[in-house]
Amino acid sequence: MTVDTLTPARAASPVDDPAAALRARFGPAILAEQATAEASPVLWVAPEKSPEIHRFLKDEIDRPYALLTDLWGIDETAREHRAGQPPSSVTVASHLVSPDRNADIRLKVACDADRPQLPTLAGIYPATDWYEREDFDMLGVRFDGHNSHRRILMPNDWQCHPLRKTIKRAPPKNRPAA
Repeated sequence: MTVDTLTPARAASPVDDPAAALRARFGPAILAEQATAEASPVLWVAPEKSPEIHRFLKDEIDRPYALLTDLWGIDETAREHRAGQPPSSVTVASHLVSPDRNADIRLKVACDADRPQLPTLAGIYPATDWYEREDFDMLGVRFDGHNSHRRILMPNDWQCHPLRKTIKRAPPKNRPAA
């Protein structure tokens, strides 16, 4: 281990600040920055601009965020609204990593509870295909442009999305109730 690896990270300059770069490029499509205890920024973005914002972070920003390490959904129908954040009944979050920066960023998209839907990211980050299928299966999130909204975890005859808090669960057809 060299001394350089023990040196604290230098203060971020405007060029090194991905949140500032996104606000400069996308303006009102960056809806809010969520305060967290982490050093990584967490930004709420407009659903219709989500693919463009992800593509910018992957392909255009200096020292890009080449890796999407996770994409997950959260049913927030029981949560009280948090000041400074957009109202969200179902939230889809993505976690991006830039090996060149040794930095992470999370992007969140607010969806409607009755019809959670947003554009697919599978054309930008191919691994997203499986994550999107999982979000569809567990929460009912539809990804416009995704080529396969098939179950990935639940049996094909399952009648609902098990992580939704607002949907009563019923056993699948043709299976004995426990």
